[in-house]
Order: sequence, then C-alpha cells, then structure tokens
Amino acid sequence: MPVGDTPYILRGGQTDYKRLFYSNPNQAFMKTIHIPAGYGVLAAGTMMGRITESTSRLGQYVPYVTEGVVAGVSYPGFTPLVTEGAADTLAYIVKEDAYKFAVGDHGGAVDSDGSPVDLGALVSIDVTTYPHMALLTWTNNVTTGIEVAKNGGIFIQTNTASPYTKAVGFLFGAVDTGTGENAKGADASLVIGNAMVYKAMLTGYDAHSLADLTTGREDGQYFIF
Repeated sequence: MPVGDTPYILRGGQTDYKRLFYSNPNQAFMKTIHIPAGYGVLAAGTMMGRITESTSRLGQYVPYVTEGVVAGVSYPGFTPLVTEGAADTLAYIVKEDAYKFAVGDHGGAVDSDGSPVDLGALVSIDVTTYPHMALLTWTNNVTTGIEVAKNGGIFIQTNTASPYTKAVGFLFGAVDTGTGENAKGADASLVIGNAMVYKAMLTGYDAHSLADLTTGREDGQYFIF
C-alpha cells in the first residue's frame, strides 16, 4: 500500500462518554430493531422512527428527522440536497448518501421553513451518471419550496400523514450502520418506555419528537418516558 513521504501522527478525535440514563437502564422497556444501511455511527439516545411505507423495508427503523430542521444543522436521518428543489420529481444528493435509500421507500422533503412535502415512492436511484452526486427520482415533485440555503433535504417517511415523520423511541446503545456502497445496516435495541434519561444526551430530540412520544414528559434536565 502506498504511504506518504512526510512523517506524521494522526491522533484522531476524542469522544467523551457521557451518561444517558438516570434510571436503571436494565429496567427500560426495549425491543430489537433493524436499521437500514448508510447512516454511519448512531449514538446511544438517537431518536428513531419506524418506516411506514416501503416495498422492501416496511417496519425497519431510521433516525428520526424533525419537521423543524434548522439551517446549518445536520441530522442523522436527514439527507441534504446538493441542488435546489424543483417543480419535478428529481432530487440530487451526495453519492454516498444514496445508499440510505431503496426503491419503493416513501420519502419526504423539508427545509427550515417547515411544512414537509410528500415525495411518494422512490422510483429509481442513479449513482452512475455523475461522478460526484446521485440522482433519486420520486413519484411526486420535490417542489421549488425546498431550498439548499434553508438546509433543504429529504428523508424516509416514518408517518403516512403530514408531517410524514414521527419519533417512536430512542437507541439504548450506539451502533454502526456503515456508510456508502458497502454499508450493511445494524441490529439495535430501541427504548420504548420505563426510562428516565438526561434529555441533553438525546440526539434529534426537540418539541416535535416530545409531542410524538405521547407517554413522555420533561422534568428539568430529565426526559421521563
């Protein structure tokens, strides 16, 4: 394998391990789930949604995408557009992100203006025409209202009705779903109740996901589910 001629040491980054559970984690109600490939490493406490319409992945789980995305902020389950939304069915994204999707998935599009758009079923995935980006063709128009400058992007639906996204629980532990063409997905444990956690440690948690988790409530720094 070729190596560089300049000596160096790559120390990498540091992840600070912080406590998620305030209550006894062994008492939490959990279920085993499968997460499709392409989302990389998902931290413990990542809010998750259940795929509600798909020809091949119905009932699998993907990271929850809030209906209130913020410009300049990344979300584990959200795939940013690389070109403006248009009055057609085409969505251009980074090629590596294309492997999060499968033909037959139902998608949504949203930007920081809110009001997600129903994209319908995914018709085709093209990762060969362009060297730097992929083209996803949907059933419904992406619309010109979804703008790159407003963090416009797409996601897999986890609710059949508007806003097409819904949180149902959070990950008990971190998992690696892989990225790109060779990603394989992951099995994981989803917390669905009987837990008290530090809400600052939940990824993707906001007022919308709190409203989705109807049995959950906040108490100071804690989220009780």
